[in-house]
Amino acid sequence: MFCINQYQLDLIKQVDILWVQHSEWTYMSFMGVVFKNSNEKDLINRLLRNPVDFGCFLRRFYGDRVACHFTNLLTEHLQLAISLVRFTMAGATMEAEQINKRLYENADEISLLLATINPYWYYPNWRDMFYLHLDLAKEMAGQMIEGNYRESIETYDKFEAEVMMMADMMAQGILKEFF
Repeated sequence: MFCINQYQLDLIKQVDILWVQHSEWTYMSFMGVVFKNSNEKDLINRLLRNPVDFGCFLRRFYGDRVACHFTNLLTEHLQLAISLVRFTMAGATMEAEQINKRLYENADEISLLLATINPYWYYPNWRDMFYLHLDLAKEMAGQMIEGNYRESIETYDKFEAEVMMMADMMAQGILKEFF
């Protein structure tokens, strides 16, 4: 039987919150962009706080250099996703294709960073999770753009569940390495 102490439980909760906020603010930011909400900039600014929060969390275990690198990569990930939604809405196919290509390269870079800092995190696992994450995010945004709101909510449910798997993978790796 595996027993965890309160500190370990708190760590799991912190990771869960970071990933849930990542999914929630991504969805809300997509809505802000797609529906041209007056609070679009505020939503995106809040979304972009998520990588900083992740960096602060990771700094405790992996130091400043890793925390800053992860923060920069995750910020780029989110900025690219927002740009992809904008270019898709504008019908700018070539630009959208370039952004999409860069999104997957960025996912590779994030996956590689995570795999190099924790012996229990594996590049193929993170890459597969990030690729699925991107696929679901694009599907969700596309459904919003097309006016398929019910479907976008159903896709969000899958997106959120997948993000929680990412949270589990992150938390378990930290627990195995440090506890």
